Amino acid sequence: MNNITNDFTKFTTYITPPPEEVNGTYAERIERVKQQVKPQTETRQKVVILGAGPAGLIRAITSIINGNPTHIIEKRAEDAPKRDNAVALNEVGTVDELKKLGVYQYLVENKLIFPEKVELSDDKKYTITSGINVRLGDLEEALKTVLKAIR
Repeated sequence: MNNITNDFTKFTTYITPPPEEVNGTYAERIERVKQQVKPQTETRQKVVILGAGPAGLIRAITSIINGNPTHIIEKRAEDAPKRDNAVALNEVGTVDELKKLGVYQYLVENKLIFPEKVELSDDKKYTITSGINVRLGDLEEALKTVLKAIR
């Protein structure tokens, strides 16, 4: 028989980034990200990204941080309406990456993110944040704002 535990600390402590990597305001995070951007040179690999959805925008931000000249090709018009779909980001690594880039802080400061709490037991002794809920269009807006800030 398996031993089931509600003690999640042993699973989360080793993957949680240091507070200095995720804490602070949007402006503080952006300044920290800007310091990490490597200069672009002629010898750097040119990167073309197809699609300006969340995955493409995160890849573009990462590419720019690594010093690569980066171009994004998107079929949607620049003035297209925001996508209204709601998305739930439940992976700890994804949320931590959004925090490192300042995206999470942007969403919180603009009241665009809605943390969801989950009760793990009847006595409500354990509560963890299971993820974040956000409109897809707002997530893309936040990523584009970060992208513009670091270029």
